[in-house]
Amino acid sequence: MAARRAEYLEAARREPYQHLADSPTVRYYTRWSVFEERLNAPDSRAYPKPPGWLAGASPGLVVLAGEARVSGDLGGLEFEDLGSDYDVLGDIEPQGRLDYYHAARLTRAARIRVPPGLRGARLAVASLGGDGYTGHHLVIEAGEGSEAELVLVDLGGAGGSSIKTLTARVVLRDGAKLVIYSLSRHGSSAVYRRINYTLHGASSLELRALYTPGASSRIVESASLEGTGSSARVEAGAVAWEGEWGDVLFNAVHRAPRSRSSIDGRGAVLDGGGLTLRGVAIVENRAEWSATRVDVRILTLGDRARGNAAPMLEIHTGNVEEAYHSTSISSIGEEELFYMQSRGLSPSEARGLLLEGIASYPGVLERLGLTLGDLRGAANP
Repeated sequence: MAARRAEYLEAARREPYQHLADSPTVRYYTRWSVFEERLNAPDSRAYPKPPGWLAGASPGLVVLAGEARVSGDLGGLEFEDLGSDYDVLGDIEPQGRLDYYHAARLTRAARIRVPPGLRGARLAVASLGGDGYTGHHLVIEAGEGSEAELVLVDLGGAGGSSIKTLTARVVLRDGAKLVIYSLSRHGSSAVYRRINYTLHGASSLELRALYTPGASSRIVESASLEGTGSSARVEAGAVAWEGEWGDVLFNAVHRAPRSRSSIDGRGAVLDGGGLTLRGVAIVENRAEWSATRVDVRILTLGDRARGNAAPMLEIHTGNVEEAYHSTSISSIGEEELFYMQSRGLSPSEARGLLLEGIASYPGVLERLGLTLGDLRGAANP
């Protein structure tokens, strides 16, 4: 294991942070300099307690920190602690420096399995960042014909030098249905997160996500539709406050006939913050009569707010049911503010109402019984 870690660290020194080919517009949207400043952080020694509201999210709870802890009723789900020696790169093909770094310094890995035919299972999974470096990896397997709901909570660490890496491999077997409510609050941390979904048979994935980035957050969610009739639906909201910078990328790759995907992202960025929402859909030649939609929109609030919205379609067959993309970047105009103030709202209340609407779009806050205000300020509300 020591030799493998040394090999991965050496590869991390050679690799760039990002290969240009992974950006639709061949630009760096992630602030990699923030990660560079924190790469030598010591392993985290202190972790926060899980937020109180997490206990009511689902009957069972898995907490990843320096170790893996399980509580409550797993409802038939199977859990396995894979330890810190697990070879992450057996699940995630490396695409840059931080993948190798993550594999070399992994803190904890765990496997969650939904047995074939099990229905109605619910589980919450929390990844907690610490006071230095934290690295977590998840393997989630949904067996044939199973149905489950997962709540994934991704919290950054404490302090201006904390860094976290989080990866996951999610596999859906024939006919499986998986609903994921995903909440990210990264605070002052730098967070690199990459989750790959593989859909077999006529399986379906529904991802409802809310992202609030940290000092620099790189988030990549990729779905590979391998089975005829498989489907992936993404509804996401993102809010970046002052000093926060997020780069969120969704990929949907159609590799089988009559597969379907939709990516809908809504974001808001305030003065002094930065947010990028990207959606990429690729329909391969063998994926005839598939359908895909990509729609990403960002609202900027302030002259110093930086927003980027970039959808992209890549179609390799002449036989598609639908291929659609749309985007917009807009700001609140004086007329809109005047209208809302004429209804008795102050400028700050009007902005707050718009932010709450965007954050509530994917349904994550409602599912967890939270408001956007509950997430404001601290990485661990």
